[in-house]
Amino acid sequence: MLIAFLNQQGIGIKYSNKSVGLVQTNWVARDTIVPETGIRAFFGWAGMGSQYSLDAKYMFRVNLWQNESNTQMFVTNYEMDEVYPNCVNNLNQNIRIAPSDAQATKWMPLPPNPQMELSFLMQFMAFAGLNPDSVKQIVTKAEVMESAVPQAVLVGTTLVINDPFDRAWWRTSIALERAGLGVTDRNRSLGEFYVYPLRANADNPNPDAFERWFGKDKSKLEMPKAKYTIKLVVDGDKTDLTLEEYPNTIDNKFVEHQKQYLDALQIQLK
Repeated sequence: MLIAFLNQQGIGIKYSNKSVGLVQTNWVARDTIVPETGIRAFFGWAGMGSQYSLDAKYMFRVNLWQNESNTQMFVTNYEMDEVYPNCVNNLNQNIRIAPSDAQATKWMPLPPNPQMELSFLMQFMAFAGLNPDSVKQIVTKAEVMESAVPQAVLVGTTLVINDPFDRAWWRTSIALERAGLGVTDRNRSLGEFYVYPLRANADNPNPDAFERWFGKDKSKLEMPKAKYTIKLVVDGDKTDLTLEEYPNTIDNKFVEHQKQYLDALQIQLK
């Protein structure tokens, strides 16, 4: 059903792995127009506005997980904007491209867009046959629950989540990709996710991910091997999350990477 939905939307599939329930789409282009001010306004008036039309690209990674008789769907979107040097990103005023006199453009990764992810889910639910009013009720209920989510506190190298295990498990599964970690496998009975770093915010998965983002796709892509283990352990009415090296792997900067990912997970689970 998911593949049929993507086909209907005109979005191609770059990679899928049924054993772990992962579907990653191709990058999809869409045009954006820069604000017409100053000299750019003149070009627009002269009928040359397209000279300053820039591209934007987005893609989705969708995880489908079996939960007894139900299926859980987690959607993460990635976006890239083509910008002129020294432009300020609209979503993050602190992100700038280095200044240059050259008229070349550069690609800037954007942070995940929850509204776009929500829109994807709503459209899919409607495609799957849910009544539009029912979809709106589900979304409203989800937003209320999200606003009441308690904070997660980092204590040393342990992230203490103020949720019982079941809720912490599903919240963590959503947070992992937004924190830059892809899941190769998981074991709920052990409370473990086996993860690998996503390159440059969106791993293809492809050894030359960044260089091939907008190049020719490879016909065969393999799931990267796990590098870390995310472990959740019950602690009363809370859940402790830790990040460890996966067996038989070596990370010479493990302490640095451990802090990086735990900090990112804390932000996502707060």
